[in-house]
Amino acid sequence: HVEINIYKDRLLSNLNFFKTQNKDKKIAPVLKSNAYGHGLIQIAKILDREDAVFFVVDSYHEALILKNEGIKTPILIIGYTKIENIIKTKLSNVSFTITGLDDIVKISQNLRKPTKFHLKIDTGMHRQGILPGDLIETLSLAKKNKNIIIDGVCTHLADVDNINPKFTDTQISVWNDILFKHNELKNSKFRHISATAGSVYTKDSNSNIIRLGIGLYGISSKQEHTGHLKPILEMNSIISGIKTIN
Repeated sequence: HVEINIYKDRLLSNLNFFKTQNKDKKIAPVLKSNAYGHGLIQIAKILDREDAVFFVVDSYHEALILKNEGIKTPILIIGYTKIENIIKTKLSNVSFTITGLDDIVKISQNLRKPTKFHLKIDTGMHRQGILPGDLIETLSLAKKNKNIIIDGVCTHLADVDNINPKFTDTQISVWNDILFKHNELKNSKFRHISATAGSVYTKDSNSNIIRLGIGLYGISSKQEHTGHLKPILEMNSIISGIKTIN
């Protein structure tokens, strides 16, 4: 017999801790990968009442699940979405992330209805995102199709678990410089650079959202969060037998 318990009160306690620590920023709970294994639908239904700015999921499939369950909170799909799904989608209140220059080329050529996007910028992680040198071309392509609504801009910090903040400081500097040069990005509705661990570094970044992932579920690598978070998952089982072996 194995039983998994998820504690709603701990989940909300963790959420409120980050709200208190980041009063100048709004919280976007991250529900990707089945809410980090805690149950996508169950967690979404609890947080749907908490006035989150939007939920972050990784895939179109996850957004479909939440919409089918009647979730009212806006959704951002932060991972790659096939262009045909973006063009043909009937989902409302869902934004997509532009993760590369190839995306915007195809979207600009084919999008036929107003759709909201967050533009992901590669400030040094080199996993996803528009390289800074491609931003002028990207924004030019976006302007050519009136159905492309750049609702947000984001990046991801690659090295926030490192005690040495040098690389993170460099990424934040690149981010701030880009937003300084591009008013349409600086003035976009949503600007998010950090996840849980990165939240301790972004007081001076031009951002207004924190993507709260692993910290929401009670885990963080940062000493600033130690003692304040409560793991929301507990696994219980029974002892089925004990032996003493010589």
